[in-house]
Amino acid sequence: MQSRQHFNEEPGVDGELSVTFDLIGGAVQARGTGIWSPPQVKGYFEDWRHVVKAVHANGLAVSAFVDMGEGLAQSDEVAGIIATMTRNIYRPGDAVAMLVSNSLAKNQMRRTLDARYHEYFISRSAAQTWLKGRAVRGPAAPPAVPTARFGRGL
Repeated sequence: MQSRQHFNEEPGVDGELSVTFDLIGGAVQARGTGIWSPPQVKGYFEDWRHVVKAVHANGLAVSAFVDMGEGLAQSDEVAGIIATMTRNIYRPGDAVAMLVSNSLAKNQMRRTLDARYHEYFISRSAAQTWLKGRAVRGPAAPPAVPTARFGRGL
């Protein structure tokens, strides 16, 4: 297991983000607390993108549990950064269960992240049950490749 943490250096902003991952099994655990600054979120999600790519490179689907039970609804700027930095990184078979502190945070994440891969919970056991049900063992499905024919007579 490997870990990375991102602390906030801005005064008055107390957020923390961390991720622990197992590249052999595809399991990822993350935790977020407090309010996050834009530079902190950019650094964290750059690491997140690398973790997801590494799991995929090992032929696995991402199975992530994200504990944001102590996190708060974030600024629109931070939500926008999260949306941008997580766009197009997941594949069919990936699953991200997010534990959130309240309905406001749940609704913000629902508007921010891709619904094909994420589900949001206020109950830890419900999140873990959903993730186990979605878990894909073995190789992840390859990304869809569009096909087209070009040329005369086609």
